[in-house]
Amino acid sequence: MSIAPDNCRSGIQDSRLGQRRIFEIPKSLGFTLLEIILAMAILGMMSLAIYRFVQSNLIAVYTSSQVSAAEAPYSELRDLLIEQW
Repeated sequence: MSIAPDNCRSGIQDSRLGQRRIFEIPKSLGFTLLEIILAMAILGMMSLAIYRFVQSNLIAVYTSSQVSAAEAPYSELRDLLIEQW
């Protein structure tokens, strides 16, 4: 029966010492949970701001088109009165 070398993520067998050595990952390689949460909060606030900006512009365009449609019949009358004045 052969035993496969133990080279999994948790460590490898050190043949000289007979002890298990743990691989150490430098802390500077990843982001902390606080940094990720802060980035997600900023992303969420920016998304909400963009959504509200687009929504307010759509409401403004809709209102403007409704006002223009309501004033359309009177614009011809106004032009006629201005020409006759």
